[in-house]
Amino acid sequence: MLTKQEQDYFNKIVEDIKNKLCIDIPILSCNHEILKGHEEALGIAYSYDKADVYQITIDEYFIHECYYDFLWNQGYRDRGIVPKVEIKSLEDVICHEIAHITYWNHGKKHRELTDKLLIKLCA
Repeated sequence: MLTKQEQDYFNKIVEDIKNKLCIDIPILSCNHEILKGHEEALGIAYSYDKADVYQITIDEYFIHECYYDFLWNQGYRDRGIVPKVEIKSLEDVICHEIAHITYWNHGKKHRELTDKLLIKLCA
């Protein structure tokens, strides 16, 4: 379960991404440890038929790590606040999952679209 500060941090990033990329599907936090077979997933795109993504979830522990990394980069050095080990950012993972809207399978086109979405976020 996320703290209020972690949820606010996540919600702001999601809102920014949805506004910049003009998407309206739900992007929610979720404890992926309870999803059998998906315990290690940072993000999950949900689809009934692998063609129509209706929801994306991002793992709560990953959000927690990203929030602490954010605090670390802001200069906070309180007990327990450490930089994250995972190389990917929340934006990386969310854009990867959004790319499944167009390309369900992982491959060159999926990676290229993920990269284009990330570039669009930085513009």
